[in-house]
Amino acid sequence: MPKKRELSPLELYAEKHKAVSKVVDSIELHHFGAYTSAAEAHLKDAEGHIDYSKLEDAAVQGKFAEHMRDFYVDKARQYFGMSKETKLTEAQIEMLLSAYSGITHSELLQTLRTHGEKFTVDEFAKLITDPRQGIKAAIRNKLLPHTYGHITREQLPGLVKEMGLEDRVDATKMDVEDIVPFLASYNTNRVVPMDLYKRKVYHKAEQKTGTGG
Repeated sequence: MPKKRELSPLELYAEKHKAVSKVVDSIELHHFGAYTSAAEAHLKDAEGHIDYSKLEDAAVQGKFAEHMRDFYVDKARQYFGMSKETKLTEAQIEMLLSAYSGITHSELLQTLRTHGEKFTVDEFAKLITDPRQGIKAAIRNKLLPHTYGHITREQLPGLVKEMGLEDRVDATKMDVEDIVPFLASYNTNRVVPMDLYKRKVYHKAEQKTGTGG
């Protein structure tokens, strides 16, 4: 059986980045699954319509938060390979939710108490998907170091060359952290825009040519 070819640092970054994206996207869907499941169970009126005014009731807020908590715990158990029979303390559940979903049961309950009937699915979506302060962005940011943790400074010249930047970027003047935005851009667009390295210490100035006198 032929030996599997070892991935280059750039290829390994792409593979890890894809894996992180799958995890983050799955957790995002689980967030909306948790909210939808809780709303279906606790916010329907007599006609079967969602009635957000029910979230003004403290008892409903508690049940809603508990429902979402249980949904997250089930998904987290599946992800981490934990048996459903494994008993967890309240503190362990909070830690599990924090690690997996990015929000604890206590934080959910406090959010419900703060927003009440204004904690609609649209408001919840903002909490999850805000590109700067949302839970999805926070989870992604925590996981991104995994995508480039294998890269060493000695590998930077090879990475710069593989991205076709050896004539514009001096890899010997870079740290691993400097290459990260390059990797992200190249992985997505197969190009590294000049504004990522222009006027940086590692930017190779264009050589001016002129006629001798």
